[in-house]
Amino acid sequence: MDRKQFAKFISRYSVKRNPTHVIIDKQVYINPTWAHLKEAGYKELWEKERPEEKEGYTLTPVYVDMDEIIEQDWEYTEIPVMDTEQIPVMDTEL
Repeated sequence: MDRKQFAKFISRYSVKRNPTHVIIDKQVYINPTWAHLKEAGYKELWEKERPEEKEGYTLTPVYVDMDEIIEQDWEYTEIPVMDTEQIPVMDTEL
């Protein structure tokens, strides 16, 4: 069984997931309940299944902060091809 995921939105490429504790009004809550997480700004995280790999691309998870949830999707990023003439040659002689 999958564990329900909760997260706090940080940026398009970052979220803070399932904390072991939260601090609310200077009170520390260990193993916080959903009510504590919600009060601390966490939302349910909906993750999409990872798509198939494409040659020449890397997959990056991206996050969108919705009103009641955070939705995670995937973004293909092209892997840059290095020009071999730009790679420095190391001198192996000592």
